[in-house]
Amino acid sequence: MKNLTKIIFAVFFGLLITVLFLEGGLRLGALLVERRSGALNDSGHENRDKFRIVCLGDSFTYGLGAPRTKSYPDFLAKYLRKKTDSFEVINCGHPGLNTAMLSLRLEDIIKAYRPDMLIIMTGANDSWNTTGLFDQNKDGGGAAAFLMRNSKLFKLLKICLLNINREFNKNFFRLPSVPKNIKNIRQVRGLSKEQEMKVFSFAVLFNRANYFRVNKDYGKSLELVYYLRQLGVKNTLTYALLDNLFIEMNDFSRSIDFCLALNNEFPGDTQLLLRLARLYKAVQDQERARDYFQKVLELDPQDKEARQGVKGADFFIERSLTAKFDLKEASNVLPQKSFAESFAADLESSPALLEWKGVEKFRFEDGDFALLLSVLPDWGEGDLVRFNKIKVEKICDTLRKHKVTAFFLGYPMQVYDYVEETAKKRGFPFVDLRPRFAEIISLENRDKYFIPDGHCTALGYEVIGKAVADVILRRFPGGGKKQVDN
Repeated sequence: MKNLTKIIFAVFFGLLITVLFLEGGLRLGALLVERRSGALNDSGHENRDKFRIVCLGDSFTYGLGAPRTKSYPDFLAKYLRKKTDSFEVINCGHPGLNTAMLSLRLEDIIKAYRPDMLIIMTGANDSWNTTGLFDQNKDGGGAAAFLMRNSKLFKLLKICLLNINREFNKNFFRLPSVPKNIKNIRQVRGLSKEQEMKVFSFAVLFNRANYFRVNKDYGKSLELVYYLRQLGVKNTLTYALLDNLFIEMNDFSRSIDFCLALNNEFPGDTQLLLRLARLYKAVQDQERARDYFQKVLELDPQDKEARQGVKGADFFIERSLTAKFDLKEASNVLPQKSFAESFAADLESSPALLEWKGVEKFRFEDGDFALLLSVLPDWGEGDLVRFNKIKVEKICDTLRKHKVTAFFLGYPMQVYDYVEETAKKRGFPFVDLRPRFAEIISLENRDKYFIPDGHCTALGYEVIGKAVADVILRRFPGGGKKQVDN
């Protein structure tokens, strides 16, 4: 018996030593990699005697709607260089980024770039992109949460297990438990089985379509957009996703082909007709653009965009400034099967478990919960604001932790109150761009500054860059790190 106890103790002690050795080795390796990574990230930019400004945000920071070198950070750098050579500007904008994703990436960006100043523009995607919204709202409890925060060996083992799972089924999404909050939603309890499937399926499919979009699998994302449109729940979200797909694909023929096919199946949809009009306008086919704007007016005589679109198209047509756009070979045939035929759903074992053609399984998860709130009556904006406000607070806390000078930007024509209020409450300046644009924008010249989906043209981004440069030069007139209190 004593020998057995000794053997058990020896095995336990051996395992403990092995675990500690592995943990120590991983921590040492991570430290070396972090130092080397920091050196590599830093060496790719100008000398560190310059004042480094990093611009964070979504497609408005990235510069969608304008040539690649005409984003607002590009113009910011241009206007700063006119005054001094002491500044360096880095564009870290990413299309589709929401506040939750930004909060999760912020610490890594700070460590990688070591900025002297951060400029943050966020909020535009929060109403439709719920990626990361429920991740790390709070640290969580329990042994697993503790180990995830403190043990690199535990993280490595978890990654290995995830990879083993993906090896068995490469298209299998993670399967967390169903959020408990769902069972407390009165509106869900009151839905019929058919309505329940429709609403939950929409939430699941929307986030998976966005997942494919982010990973540039546009074919799958467009296929899911078709099913979303077929379900018909909160179509404004579907069209927001569709607009982002069109921008990122940068393929007018494919985009027009897809909208034409959708329009054939769902005639009389003014949102589809508007998108066709915008797309034809973008390829200079003013006659077709006018036709679709006119169709919108026939269905909704009060539509301002359609009325203005007809006038604009007439202007170009009268001057023979139009060209017929011919579609390339069709690349986006809509799915032959309906949603019901393409998906199997099991509402008994889960609020929504969809199996797509027997290959990919989508289960309702935390990220879908926020979207569900936005498509159910009496829920939505207030809840999403509350959840996203937590993310803005986290951004501010991370900035404080790393002692980074920062300020937040509004959008040219819109300010998200929860971003402005939270930033100011936490002591970070907020710059409202609307007055700057109000001085120069009119109904007649709006197209010079904005493309139809609301993103800026190069001229619009130049206005932002100049406005931000003025703010920075007021605070750092010498270009150095000593700021002037305003």
